[in-house]
Amino acid sequence: MAYYVLFLSLLLIIANAWHVLSEWITNKPNELFTGIAHYYADYFLYISQIAQGAHGQFLFSNHLYTDEPLAPTWIYWFYVLLGKLSFLTNPFILYNVSLVILSGIVLFLLWKIIDAIYPKKSMAALVAFLFVATSSNFPRVIDVFSIPTQLLSDFWFSPTKALNRLGGVPHQIFQTILLLIIILLFSQYIKTKKDNPQSTNYLSFVIYHLPFAILAFLSGSGSPMQMLLLTGSIVITTLYFRHKHALLVFSIAIPALIGALLTTREFALQPILVIAKAWEDAQQLSLTPWQFFVALGPIGVLIPLGIAPFIRSLTPLKRVILFYGSFSIVAFFSPIPTLLHTSPTRWISPTSFILLPLLAAEGFQYISTVLHKFRSKIMIIAIVPTMLLITYLILTIVSLRVQIQQRSEPLTSDIWLKFLNHIPMPYVEGLQVIQQNPVNGVVLTDPQTPLDVIVPIFTDKRSFTGQSIHTLYPETKNALRQKFFSGKMSDVEVRQFFSDHAITYIIASSQNTIVPHYKTLKKTFENSIITIYVAL
Repeated sequence: MAYYVLFLSLLLIIANAWHVLSEWITNKPNELFTGIAHYYADYFLYISQIAQGAHGQFLFSNHLYTDEPLAPTWIYWFYVLLGKLSFLTNPFILYNVSLVILSGIVLFLLWKIIDAIYPKKSMAALVAFLFVATSSNFPRVIDVFSIPTQLLSDFWFSPTKALNRLGGVPHQIFQTILLLIIILLFSQYIKTKKDNPQSTNYLSFVIYHLPFAILAFLSGSGSPMQMLLLTGSIVITTLYFRHKHALLVFSIAIPALIGALLTTREFALQPILVIAKAWEDAQQLSLTPWQFFVALGPIGVLIPLGIAPFIRSLTPLKRVILFYGSFSIVAFFSPIPTLLHTSPTRWISPTSFILLPLLAAEGFQYISTVLHKFRSKIMIIAIVPTMLLITYLILTIVSLRVQIQQRSEPLTSDIWLKFLNHIPMPYVEGLQVIQQNPVNGVVLTDPQTPLDVIVPIFTDKRSFTGQSIHTLYPETKNALRQKFFSGKMSDVEVRQFFSDHAITYIIASSQNTIVPHYKTLKKTFENSIITIYVAL
């Protein structure tokens, strides 16, 4: 059984990374492959945090996509620490290798949970793992039946797609891992206390309560809403045992609350994080429960049949998953996200979502059990479960293929994304010249190419533009940039522009004939593609 799980996990990991692997294969020798794994602006933002970690930052990192001298933030500590491993390879490879490793850990933890739920039912466990790991929306081919696309999968941050749940963002996968470990540890804790109720010595406290506190703090600081839901589920589950595990609840709830408060405070104090949160909170959804149900894809047919069997055989582990998943869905559709000024998508996660494919697995087992009773009377009925699995696999494979195509298509069809994914080496050489210059300052880039988004990674210096959500006043700055490179500024205006924004370096296209006419610039580097100037 383990071999089947391992094989399926490897296929999923490859599918999750295929849009990066396929582009890596096509990279040319004179290009630097950056391995864009998801939305490029966020991707390069996270890579810049890794680069800062590689160059000496520890936990705290600077905002490098805006020229204002803002206080460092610890919000991106995960990437800063990841950057400490950059001595092994470049940050782009490090990012994508971490995705593969973290994805493998998620699948391993999912299997451990499922194996704990079905300890002596290998076939049931395999089906449950198949559903939990691969369940996806109906493939787009169903559009031919005039089903609106929003009923199939299309809502922002949707966990109904398998590759969305596995993920392309390391810190989000890391949060999934933390939540899964807490669930597993809680289940093991309850089992240990049940088998040995007298084990309350100091060693027992250290073994269980300290890890719970650390994990809860990290999870609370990274995913406050999910930790709130999981903590509530653990509290209600422990109420079944009355007051026996009150200390455990405090070991989880208090650190989680502290972590959540620290994150909330940091977002309130950092202007850029305030803007980023406001943008995300504006991503409201108009989705009905029926639309969400249809978006679940093939497992939606089996879920109603699995609810009763799942509830009839509740263990502490299943109880936590049931409460956690149910609370998550209720919160997703409730007014709570709006009242708390959060996006509904933050109230549903890959971890809480596992309830639904588990219910579907119970539904499949129920059908198999019922039909088994009639096997001697109607032989044809015996093949129904097999046909259900085959149908599920066909629909799911097509859906996964579509998900891979949706990730890959922008990287090949969008000229600027293709440029950023395969950066010609002459651009890298120019950026490295700026990196080697010890003078700090803001880098202004020609709008003809989207170099601004990669400037912090290659130069260790701030970019005047590059990440609209992490740049203060992006519209104003883009207008100023356009005005400068179109030659519509006087030398007096240029001096004021450079002074106001601490601009030291200017990267222009070698074909630009306007920039050299400014008297406030000195050329320091030139190749066939770009020219670099320093402000006088």
